[in-house]
Amino acid sequence: MGDERGLVYQDLIKSDSREVPDVMRLSQPAEDLPNEVPIERYTSREFFDLEVEKVWRRTWQVACREEDMPDPGDHLVYDIAGLSFLLVRTDAGEIRAYWNACLHRGRLLRETRGHSTDLRCPFHGWCWSLEGRLKQIPASWDFPHIDKEKNSLPEVRVGRWGGFIFINPDPDCGSLEDFLGELPSHFSRWPLEDRFKVAHVAKIIACNWKVAQEAFMEALHVVGTHPQLMAS
Repeated sequence: MGDERGLVYQDLIKSDSREVPDVMRLSQPAEDLPNEVPIERYTSREFFDLEVEKVWRRTWQVACREEDMPDPGDHLVYDIAGLSFLLVRTDAGEIRAYWNACLHRGRLLRETRGHSTDLRCPFHGWCWSLEGRLKQIPASWDFPHIDKEKNSLPEVRVGRWGGFIFINPDPDCGSLEDFLGELPSHFSRWPLEDRFKVAHVAKIIACNWKVAQEAFMEALHVVGTHPQLMAS
């Protein structure tokens, strides 16, 4: 009897008529499979809250593309798991990311993407520069205890690769380069920084985030869902 798994990927690339990049020959098969994940991991509020603390507050994540905010003053809101961040391109062309909250009453500084010369809170008008420095406090005589030098907008880490902008809320996180590992080598023949986004489609799905992510990660769904991609 033949191998019930069918043709495996490593055997396929060995038969390729052209030399493939070394990175495509890497193999890291999962161990101890199959396994089962408890249903509670998808339904428990307590487990979700733990994921927010241990995952979304601590991992590098794609917030946008470079072309989403090409000019100084362009800003964009990135929301994830009840957290909100404000990405801004400064006058010097640098991209910075702040917690999207006014330091006075906590109101969102921005709710949508746009363009502005500074970051003025729409509630009481406290104003910060694009670089996050506190510029103005209306009725400042009522706030003699506020030191402008100590009230800059709290920043989050920013990283850039392949035209993508990443953020990480954890101030003690490792570098984006270490996080990406060998991923950039997979795109050495397809430099994503030389591409641009023509259209952006987003959809909010009423499910646990892992359900949607895992569905797209399982390439075996292609045969049933996208048969047009298969060779005839």
